[in-house]
Amino acid sequence: MFCHNLIGELGASMWGGLAGQRARSTRTEIAAVLMCMLQDMALHIATDSQAMIDKARKLVAVATARNALEGCNNWFIRNPYGRPWAMQADGDLWQAFWNALLTRGPQTVTFTKVKAHTTKDDVTKGKTTEAHRVGNNHADEGATLGTGALMDGLLSLASWTAKRSEEYRKLMHRVHKVII
Repeated sequence: MFCHNLIGELGASMWGGLAGQRARSTRTEIAAVLMCMLQDMALHIATDSQAMIDKARKLVAVATARNALEGCNNWFIRNPYGRPWAMQADGDLWQAFWNALLTRGPQTVTFTKVKAHTTKDDVTKGKTTEAHRVGNNHADEGATLGTGALMDGLLSLASWTAKRSEEYRKLMHRVHKVII
């Protein structure tokens, strides 16, 4: 994985491609959090991925509880889920998250859930805040850039084939109607 960055009016943006056939949304969210955890500052991470937030918050809570018992930031060989990381979904990235969390200290990272794909109407109705809406839209733009960052033209090709497939489906539907 590699990362591009840009500093603009809305702050710093990072994006990159995540190679492999298993690059689904939760995995890419975890990878993005890992990139953020490289920064030497306290983090408040807002995401629309409930699955990522649930596991991350659990790991933060366990690390906080263990540090309170031991009285200092300690490395723990056994992971909090009691089974090998390799046997968990995205275990390789969660193991890196756990190690980074213990290195940074669990008190340096907090997570907030934001609603995805919101509109100004959602802000008016109180479903989200304007800051969350703008931030999530900005993150979605980064995700789009990341999708295209892996291989030039791949996103364009995939979009073109999806559009062509949909047009073919509509054509076959019309043909089917004429035949029947």
